[in-house]
Amino acid sequence: MAALYGFEAKSIQPFVLEGGKLADLVAASSLVDSLINAEGTDCVAVTEQALGPHLPKSFEGFNYLRRTGGALFIRCEDGTALRMFRQAWTLGVQQWAPGLPFVDCLLTGDEAALKELMQQLAQARNLPPAAFPPLAPGMMRAARTGRPATAHRGGTGVDPVDEATRTKRHFAVAGLGTSGDLGLRCIPKASRSAVFFPVNFEATANKTERFPFPSDNQVIALVHADGNRLGNNIIRLATELKAAGESIEKVMPVLSRAIAVATQDAVQQAFAAHVVGKGLNVEEAEVVPARPIVVGGDDVTMLLRADIALDWTETFLKAFRQQTRTQVSTLLADATLPAASAELVKRLFGDGLSAGAGIVYASASMPFDQLHHLVEGVASYAKTEAKAAAKDDGVPPSLVSIYRVTASALDDFATVQDRDLTVSGGRILSMNPYLVPDEGDTSVSGIANVADLKGLANLLGAADFPSGPLRQYVGLLSSNAAEARQVWGRFLQMARRKGHQDNLNKMLRPLLGADWSDEPFDSGQRTPLLDAISLNAVMREMSNEQ
Repeated sequence: MAALYGFEAKSIQPFVLEGGKLADLVAASSLVDSLINAEGTDCVAVTEQALGPHLPKSFEGFNYLRRTGGALFIRCEDGTALRMFRQAWTLGVQQWAPGLPFVDCLLTGDEAALKELMQQLAQARNLPPAAFPPLAPGMMRAARTGRPATAHRGGTGVDPVDEATRTKRHFAVAGLGTSGDLGLRCIPKASRSAVFFPVNFEATANKTERFPFPSDNQVIALVHADGNRLGNNIIRLATELKAAGESIEKVMPVLSRAIAVATQDAVQQAFAAHVVGKGLNVEEAEVVPARPIVVGGDDVTMLLRADIALDWTETFLKAFRQQTRTQVSTLLADATLPAASAELVKRLFGDGLSAGAGIVYASASMPFDQLHHLVEGVASYAKTEAKAAAKDDGVPPSLVSIYRVTASALDDFATVQDRDLTVSGGRILSMNPYLVPDEGDTSVSGIANVADLKGLANLLGAADFPSGPLRQYVGLLSSNAAEARQVWGRFLQMARRKGHQDNLNKMLRPLLGADWSDEPFDSGQRTPLLDAISLNAVMREMSNEQ
């Protein structure tokens, strides 16, 4: 009897970032990347090879519908073989990457549908995973993660580590975690031989390992980007193909591969434009100011030096839209694709995919796992607004949201919006998210362009611009609106006297609308000033300016 199997690793980024140590992050990224990848050099291949002698004689092979981005979908005409694979595979995952949460599901029967499988996987994501070993009273905990300790660093000593951390560090010591496979796939081939990826933030670390900062201020940016409507479109594709009497099995593997290639090509474009050449030259090579965390499917998480993060994200979002168009066009040129399948793929994916992105700026000393929880919320907000701005079934616009951490305690982005960004009168101290324009989305009603935000931030950095009173004005908005208006009036007088008023009006007009007056808020009572001040502050910190 035929069967359909689905597996998804969940919470990949928290698993990679847990513990807050860059060297562990590097090893964990490679560890997860080696679990499932489209190249076939993964644990899936190892599991299938090991099972070979034990599979039923009737076994004719697995049909991999998806094999990338921590997800694995397989259809097989022999349900017994697939059940055996599931048992071996889930055991292997727990040994290869202990502590990595996952969900899986096996459906049997000739009519087992991809839509039903994805729905059951979605439901399973809400179930908390079992933790092994279980935490018992009196058990020693790992200091960095709080999980049950199973070993000491180096085998002995006073630094207990949990099983996941022990595995990551073993992976690195074995020469696998620093091999750079994930990183090198982000670099254009012409530059790969002359690049080092940093694995340490410590000032005392070797130059070939230390993250390159241009000043003593170690400010990083965590970037998370995720494709819009991909899951919904795949479910629609499967449903409509089934109604037309066709199977998604011929389409899903090549479509999944096309999106993965598009993502990697877009990442390479962004690296070529904003990472390569921006690092530190050491031993005839360059230590680049970036570290990829996850690059798989339509999902990207990247650690970047703060000054390049917004430009990198803007380039990636534009390239992702264009590359998905290109890859889908190549897919449609395949003469072996059934006519109905080609028509549906063209309708759902022909104009490419867009993505929503979030950027969180923070000190390199902030806990990575908490930063990731925050940046996921920042990116989710961009995706939600993109969905609301989409025209019918059209491709949502590419949007990016930013946030700069200034407090020592981190909260989720919804709390930040309510507590820190919303002031009296319902005014909002941000215009997130911002549009990254595409040839099909040059403007979107109610959404400001990221280029206009960057222009305003650059103006704030002018040598004699009165940025001090402007920062004072924004600070007072949350405590004393009347005094804030007085400070705003004094700021305008200073800007006029120093010859900046015309440029200020020129920069604010496209952000706020032509009819704004009195104070710098648009018709929705939003202002871009705090966003611009945050960007300008990042640039000043990176250059050691005060």
